[in-house]
Amino acid sequence: WMTGRMAFGLVLLALGLLLCAGCGSDDDDGGANGPAPLPRIEAFTLVSDSPVRRLIDSLGTDSWTGVDSVIATVAPTNAPKLTPGAGASLPTTAKVQAVRTSTHLFLRLQWVDNSFSSYPAYWTVTTTGPGVIFSGPALDEEDQAVVLFQSPTAGQYDVWNWKVLTTGAAHMGEGYSLAGTVWTEDVVGSAPSVEPAMLNRQTQFTAPEWLSKDTCEFEGPVLYLADASNDPDLRLTTNWTIGDTLPGWVIDSSIAADFRTDEQRGSRWDIFAGGAYDPDGDMYSVVLGRKLNTTFEDDLDLSTLDSVQVMLGFYDNQNDLALGGSHRSFSQRFWLVLPH
Repeated sequence: WMTGRMAFGLVLLALGLLLCAGCGSDDDDGGANGPAPLPRIEAFTLVSDSPVRRLIDSLGTDSWTGVDSVIATVAPTNAPKLTPGAGASLPTTAKVQAVRTSTHLFLRLQWVDNSFSSYPAYWTVTTTGPGVIFSGPALDEEDQAVVLFQSPTAGQYDVWNWKVLTTGAAHMGEGYSLAGTVWTEDVVGSAPSVEPAMLNRQTQFTAPEWLSKDTCEFEGPVLYLADASNDPDLRLTTNWTIGDTLPGWVIDSSIAADFRTDEQRGSRWDIFAGGAYDPDGDMYSVVLGRKLNTTFEDDLDLSTLDSVQVMLGFYDNQNDLALGGSHRSFSQRFWLVLPH
């Protein structure tokens, strides 16, 4: 995951998409004597019955060539916000594209972030033995993005949230709602035991619960549950070095597996994701996908809409969605047209 272009889900597979002509709905929020019309994109209609997880994997870079796009202006003064300000690693623009099938909507987001932040918590080796001892976990933050779909009720949004590690590494996004300035996790149907990320700490919070089966050979921010063990003998292994680190989160990627049902994931975990960070261009490319109609009451039913207003939000090295200031910035609104 940390090698090459740090991709953790996208597989390049050209689907031969052609540019979909036309702009769909003529609705906008202004005219000659009012505010300028909002930008708009039309979702390309793709005929496919592939499972959503595999379809996201197949939507690689070449697949989006010719698909309608919007370059949305991003600024800290766009609502919703608490306080103005912009950090050096926040984008000033973001590119968004859309593909729909008969059942799902997929969005591709691209934005610049020159400080890849993917380590929200980690332990540090302070004693090497016999019996390795860790201190921590040192707490940090992580990069994330949100897509806000305007609900019929003014000031309320259905939200898709993506975090680079604690959801993205598990190939998932997280569902939220936003009313005014209050962010609320979606809760309908979600099983408490189904989580993509678990804090890696023992009950007394003084040591990590899970170590990599590779012990001191492990490197990077992503420790998958399948590669981890809580066998105490792992702490007796040698060759640890003072300053070695271990992630403070363990990622369970099985939440995206085919054997998980929609009912198990519930409305909180009904968004699938694939993503990549290009360190050469300081660029995130993330694909998010969800059913148009999930049937969950806290999700916006997109299957009935011809178009919907959308905003994007970007957080640099920040966990708290509600926190304002220099760590977050939002895009202008734009229309997403959903042809039937």
